[in-house]
Amino acid sequence: MVKPKNYPEANSFSPQEMAQWKHFWTSLFRMAKDRGIEPFIVNWNIAVSPEFAQKYGVQERNDTSAIVKRYTREVVTQVIDEYPDLAGIGITLADWMSNFKSQDQKLPEMTPKDREDWIEETVGAGIKAARGPVQLLHRSVLSADPKEMRRVIDHANLPDTTLVEIKFNWSHGHS
Repeated sequence: MVKPKNYPEANSFSPQEMAQWKHFWTSLFRMAKDRGIEPFIVNWNIAVSPEFAQKYGVQERNDTSAIVKRYTREVVTQVIDEYPDLAGIGITLADWMSNFKSQDQKLPEMTPKDREDWIEETVGAGIKAARGPVQLLHRSVLSADPKEMRRVIDHANLPDTTLVEIKFNWSHGHS
């Protein structure tokens, strides 16, 4: 959605392609807002582009290194600043943030506290650094720690609403 100011290599789109995507998303968010719909974008995992991973020597998935944290935080801020009709940013503790080692075993396991710390240091901090307020949508999953999630929401101290969404699969009752 953006060409990161400090990490332009993370986005391989040409200037023309970026202009087309920016026009699309800006128009979509404006149409939604005009119709009383609050558009959110939701991030499901810790992930970087292959180009970013190669340039900085990091993993594409579940890499919690300082540079990936800084990149994520800056991109969250830049997206909010460049899309004024965006109502909120969401995060979920999804598959690649699960409590398991990466396939190559180079990355540490993430506990619920580790995942919440990552959210606080990236998404929460990125929202706080943005020029305009947006809402935070924190999706709760069964492997989460409710106390840690509450801590992150309280520490965020954001000027707008924080939403918590819980997913219930029909299959959960059958497991």
